Amino acid sequence: MFCFAVVLYCATFAAVGLAAPAPAPAPALSVLGDAWRSAWLKQHYHSKTVPSVASTTSAASQAAPSTTPSLSAPSGATPDDISAYLTAHNDARAEHGAAPLTWSDDLASKAQEWANGCQFKHSGGSLGPYGENLAAGTGSFPIASAIGLWVAEGPQYDPSNPQASHFTQVVWKATTQVGCAAAQCEGIFDASYGPATYYVCEYNPAGNVLTQFTQNVQP
Repeated sequence: MFCFAVVLYCATFAAVGLAAPAPAPAPALSVLGDAWRSAWLKQHYHSKTVPSVASTTSAASQAAPSTTPSLSAPSGATPDDISAYLTAHNDARAEHGAAPLTWSDDLASKAQEWANGCQFKHSGGSLGPYGENLAAGTGSFPIASAIGLWVAEGPQYDPSNPQASHFTQVVWKATTQVGCAAAQCEGIFDASYGPATYYVCEYNPAGNVLTQFTQNVQP
């Protein structure tokens, strides 16, 4: 079994551009270690500045986006899914002094709308003025693994030189709601890897605001 994963986040009023080494096949996604530095993990940080704190946008991923409809478009998150999304987020938030997030069916509906399109790029504010994290992986790639990729960036956060990341959106103190969705998609990765599980999480209020890292991200 070959596994492969990539992640994206959406930043507000920030610009970052990084990429990890080119990926090689890995036996499983359950052993991530320092995930963002893993030789087989490819991450893309792309955003462009916007005039308003309330809106978010992002440039397209360097990974070729898919225009293929999802193979399977789930009707929505199950109670177990919602619990998994909230637990993964709120366990991380508790470690960084942030209050627990609550679930938003409205945000989840918007996330599902975007996930079903199977385009591995950000929604560019088309869903509303929300923060957004994306992740996709093949093989066994459950909710905890997707969010784990975002949280694993925490050790790289430098409060003296704050940079927007998936991690900073997850633990952003001013964010109070999250809604997430998943779809099975072809085209995000090379066909040899098989279909991907594509996760989209929307956040309200949006995090990663350039001038507000000190009060919102506790290392």
